[in-house]
Amino acid sequence: MSYTGVASIPGAAATTQSFTLGKGIKVRGEISGSENLNFDGELEGSIDLSGNTLVIGPNAKMKANVTARHIVVHGRVEGNMTALELVDIRTTGSVYGELVTTRLNVEDGAMIKGTVNLRREGQVAAQSQSAQAAQLTAPTAPAEERTISPDGQLTIGSQTPVSIPVTVKPNI
Repeated sequence: MSYTGVASIPGAAATTQSFTLGKGIKVRGEISGSENLNFDGELEGSIDLSGNTLVIGPNAKMKANVTARHIVVHGRVEGNMTALELVDIRTTGSVYGELVTTRLNVEDGAMIKGTVNLRREGQVAAQSQSAQAAQLTAPTAPAEERTISPDGQLTIGSQTPVSIPVTVKPNI
């Protein structure tokens, strides 16, 4: 099975180098850097590629908090994801946790279980893993924040949650 690598992501800098960690790689700890990354192995920890693109391959299994400019998910991620520009969850992808981004693309067949926080461009700042942990223990909702919980409740800012039906349509 082939999957979309970093080179085909709109906005990924052509001059930025890309690094690949294949399906035989197991990592425990933190990955950070200033290059794009194709990751198809197993990870328990965190990834911080704030200015770059992360492509999570179809064989990838992550228990991690992830920060990157663009995140493309073909595999399984358990943890919080912050993308400065785009989270793209492909047909084989599944995400369990909180997503924070300005743009979200979900293909038919992909799975999300958790919360999705869509923010206006410029509001999503690169957060360190410690800042994400602090946010989880003491949540504060900016007035512009919109959250859809797994049970379909929409919360805008500090308003009372409202139940709405959510339909994800495939890109045709």
